[in-house]
Amino acid sequence: MWKALAVWMLACASAIAQCTDIDFNNDGVFPSDEDTTAFVDVLGGADCPTCDTIDFNGDGVFPDERDYADWMATLAGGPCSNGGWTPNRAPGPTVTVGPRDTLQAVYQSLRWSGGTILLPWSSRPDGVYNESFRWDSVTDAMPYGNVTIQGVAGPRGERPTIRPPSTSSAGIRINAANISIYGVRIECRHCEAGIDIVGGASRTLVEDVVIDGGGIGIRIQGNNTNGGDVRVRRSIIMRTRGGAAHSQGMYAAGWRHMVQVEGCVFYDIGEETTFNQGIYFVHGPGVRIVRDSWFFDPGFAGIQTRGSSSPYTITGNVFEQCGNGFGVGHPMGAAFAVRGVFSDNLIMKPKRPCWGIALQNGDGATVTGNVLLASGAGYAFQVENPSRLLTVQGNMVSRWDRVRNYASGVNPSNDGITWAGDDVAVKAIPAIDWPMLLGRNMGEWDEARHGTRGLIERARQ
Repeated sequence: MWKALAVWMLACASAIAQCTDIDFNNDGVFPSDEDTTAFVDVLGGADCPTCDTIDFNGDGVFPDERDYADWMATLAGGPCSNGGWTPNRAPGPTVTVGPRDTLQAVYQSLRWSGGTILLPWSSRPDGVYNESFRWDSVTDAMPYGNVTIQGVAGPRGERPTIRPPSTSSAGIRINAANISIYGVRIECRHCEAGIDIVGGASRTLVEDVVIDGGGIGIRIQGNNTNGGDVRVRRSIIMRTRGGAAHSQGMYAAGWRHMVQVEGCVFYDIGEETTFNQGIYFVHGPGVRIVRDSWFFDPGFAGIQTRGSSSPYTITGNVFEQCGNGFGVGHPMGAAFAVRGVFSDNLIMKPKRPCWGIALQNGDGATVTGNVLLASGAGYAFQVENPSRLLTVQGNMVSRWDRVRNYASGVNPSNDGITWAGDDVAVKAIPAIDWPMLLGRNMGEWDEARHGTRGLIERARQ
């Protein structure tokens, strides 16, 4: 009965794709870690006579990373659709911010009804709103939900710009359910964060947004109890400057639900210290998915994945001039090991300390199909902390000083890593048109030009 009810609820939640139920191994216990373990095993080629089809989302393509993403999204409570969910446009009226209106007053007018706020580029000189979205000077947050903020482009596709005054610590701070932000630019050199997602925020969508400056581009902070899914798509985060410690393009801590990043650009993030990353995922129980995104010249790592009780999916990303492309775990996170799939990423042209992938604390993670291209500097794999169980196989490594390097106190006898089938070859390093990626106008997206997959495939040839 309960399984039938769960299947019915999942089917109702998805109008686009029909997923199978989350009792993947059909043992009558769900959701459970055993179902996820079985799913990952079968995705990797294992046999499971009692398991459901690996084409979890029913799109006819399998085995496929989107099946895995839909699996994780469904476990996190989202519907089965493109590896996550897209909130519906908010019900209620549509209001346009005029030349004489303030953002605060327009938002307050939707307090009880919800609705859509249109920000025309034409309502301000040069499209610049010298304000922030806020409720009042005390809370400095958006406490009422079901609101869509939609930019209206200028004559050449320019996004309207939110440029907060010095009294605002964020361009937009969200503490409400179902807030969607589309097609705006946020410039805030003094801000703690361009977009701050806190406490009670739930089902937040950020799409086609540019964040320039601030200590952190998007900050997501919770208490491991409240909060809800966050999805960031096709956005650009650049030039964050938060001092010597903790300046990130995205920072997520204590967030128990899914955080998904897709098709984004993280460019010139923080000063050159080990605390500054393109994305920093701190310990937390929520699913973390980053795919098809670009990372250039962070202070240290492109992505740092500290421990989580839920798996990571880091796949299809490009990392250029990173001190460390991404870290699988963290040396200080022995109690919070990392699980999941780290696959089909391109790492190239490393900078100091010139690590490709840091293997720091794995517990059932798989690192496979990655392409690591250097020019005679550094280590393709830096082993920083013994892992419990970590599989590294089928990666393409080229022109590194050393394929594997062990930090002090770690050696092959206790690294917990299964090494198998990494290919060492000399490969040309492709060029990336960063100005084109950063100069994308509002609403522009061409997979051939802005997507990562074509470049990764060329790097494999």
